[in-house]
Amino acid sequence: MMMPKHLNDQCGAALLTALMVLALLTLLGMAATSAALTEIRITRNEVLRDSAFYQAEGGWQYALSWLADQPDELREDLGSRAAPSSWAQAFCAQAATAPETLDRDGLEQFAVSIHYLGTSHAPLYSTDFQRIDFSVHSRGFGPLQAQALIEVQVGRLLDLRGY
Repeated sequence: MMMPKHLNDQCGAALLTALMVLALLTLLGMAATSAALTEIRITRNEVLRDSAFYQAEGGWQYALSWLADQPDELREDLGSRAAPSSWAQAFCAQAATAPETLDRDGLEQFAVSIHYLGTSHAPLYSTDFQRIDFSVHSRGFGPLQAQALIEVQVGRLLDLRGY
């Protein structure tokens, strides 16, 4: 028995199969490339955010260091300190020197403000001690306009026996 000629004719079937496999591989490659580009963007954003966060952390640590160097009678709202202005006006008139807060490109690294919150008796201490509370707000500036904000509340213990 003889098969009809049109059923035995498979000319082009291998070409069609190869084209379908190539199209499938192309789609898989495009999906992998898209996923890789998305991961690169995510990583870049994390690097920018981390850079801004570390700048903000440096700002509040500078503010704490500055507070530690001030006399115990410091009980005022110290206002804001923006990085590009003169450090001679930083926080109050007594702060005449301070580190540079601009990066290599002359851009701000951080801006910080210190606000006086009040006084209270220090917990777990005798009445000979008093606590002065401050709120510190530090904004860090990273590349490509990335920003991070850190807000902390700090206190200083004063020994009232000397007053």
